[in-house]
Amino acid sequence: MVDAATLPAAAVAPRSRWVLWVAVAVPLLAACAPRDLWAPDEPRYGLVAQGMLDTGDLLVPRINGQPYAEKPPLAFAAMAATGLVAGEVTAVGARLACAAFAALAVFLVARLARRWFRDAATAETAALLFSTTGLVLWSGSRAALDLPMTACGLLALDAGTTLLERRSWPAALGFGAALGAGLLVKGPHVFYVPLAALVGGALASGRGRRLLDPRWLVGLALALGLAAAWLVPAVARAGDALAYNDDVSFGRRVLGQLSDRVAGDDVPHEHGPLYLFPLLLAFGLPWTPAWLLALPAALRPRRAPEGDRLGLGAAAWGLLVPLLALSLPRSKRELYLVPLLAATAWLGAYGLHRGIGPRGRAHLARGLGVAGLVAAVLAVAVPLLVAADALPLGADERAAARAVLGGPATSALGAVALLAAVGGVVALRLRDRAVASARAVGVAVAAAWVVVATAVMPAFDPWKSFASAARAGERAAPQAPLAIWGFSDASVLWSFPHRGLSPLGTVAYREAARVLAPTASPVLVLAKEKTWRERDRRAAPEDRAVLDRARILWAQPVGGIRYLLLTNAAP
Repeated sequence: MVDAATLPAAAVAPRSRWVLWVAVAVPLLAACAPRDLWAPDEPRYGLVAQGMLDTGDLLVPRINGQPYAEKPPLAFAAMAATGLVAGEVTAVGARLACAAFAALAVFLVARLARRWFRDAATAETAALLFSTTGLVLWSGSRAALDLPMTACGLLALDAGTTLLERRSWPAALGFGAALGAGLLVKGPHVFYVPLAALVGGALASGRGRRLLDPRWLVGLALALGLAAAWLVPAVARAGDALAYNDDVSFGRRVLGQLSDRVAGDDVPHEHGPLYLFPLLLAFGLPWTPAWLLALPAALRPRRAPEGDRLGLGAAAWGLLVPLLALSLPRSKRELYLVPLLAATAWLGAYGLHRGIGPRGRAHLARGLGVAGLVAAVLAVAVPLLVAADALPLGADERAAARAVLGGPATSALGAVALLAAVGGVVALRLRDRAVASARAVGVAVAAAWVVVATAVMPAFDPWKSFASAARAGERAAPQAPLAIWGFSDASVLWSFPHRGLSPLGTVAYREAARVLAPTASPVLVLAKEKTWRERDRRAAPEDRAVLDRARILWAQPVGGIRYLLLTNAAP
């Protein structure tokens, strides 16, 4: 352990175990929000998990009986495990499974910081910064795969750190097993941060020759072997079946997905080469100033104390090399930044404790305090601006905002404002103690986010899921099957469980008219309003006559698109 007397003044901070437990608890508490799974990804993942629970098949993910080739099965199996208690996969259960991985990632951020910088207080600050970074807050409260993959990558980095420090076969095997688990969560993106961080840490600390140890190759071979242990039998079992929502086989699609993940050829997410850089600055808030101020020291590790060099090199390379690698392919998503935010947390914590001068720490503390007060003002102002129609919102967005902010969510925003104000005031009062100031703001952000996730976000359910459509259909035609007309969205099946799915296509007006005919069996049809309106121009007269007689049970924008629920069932 480093002698506290040799550290800068900011590094001599008391250890507060509660800071770590607050950081770990944030994703778990936020995941318990009483809301549905939100389109597009969450309901799809919930359906895959429910399929695993129903069939017991953990090898081939499926939706509506068709193999789902977009993602590997490990995270879905974890979501399915939560359904063993309730008998089915629930929205809260699916989110809690992913939140458990998120909490593990927070703990590992602290563990690695303590190993690298030999200081428990720095580790606790790093955990709090990571847990309360904007994009981590959002991802940690969702049924999503990025933080589970991040947790696997951090496990690999922890084992790899041991392998750098001493020749260890158990560490090599742990390194490979963790990378293999990450491959089975989301794919090759798990490699970026741990491999870059280990190379950077080794070079910065003068351990570059240890990267030539053959144990690394054994670990990588184990990772690929674990991925193959799933991929080969999965393709053998379902390789020739058509993949869900696709016209190619499961085997061809899943192998194509692997190559796309490496090459970044997923054209629907095509963006320019600099797309991720400003997003990193935005989604790294509120801690972006802290890690930016610490980055110069990390880029010059030879000027830092010898014991800090491995951690600084790992943090700098773990941030910048993956950022550059992710910027090269055409396909880019903001969620790709989630694993990189562990590196920003290490940099920010190091800067607060050791790497930023007294003037910089004072300015940072004041800035955090002012940011808290500004957030408090915004939390109070938003309901007032919505009520006065002072925000540039469309008609549907304005209606949704008024409905949400006219209920309990307004009181919740008041609590958010109070928490932000308290955090800001405390930070300003502690402006000469940067670590304490940052922790005050971090705890305020954590508490405010739990309030937002559990008391504000659920109010948006009618505009983010098809649950209200499902309730309308249950009242009108409890036993009727479901068809969707003009689009394909697995979130519909999540909201209408046990009804199966009959897709009618984009222009199949004659088929829609056939199933909605008064003499046909009762059916529910969910359609885009645009598709429904276009029937007047594109449908045959006899088809229009049938469609005009269909009852509209529900009309609502979901995700910015208006939908209708139709039925031919008698009133």
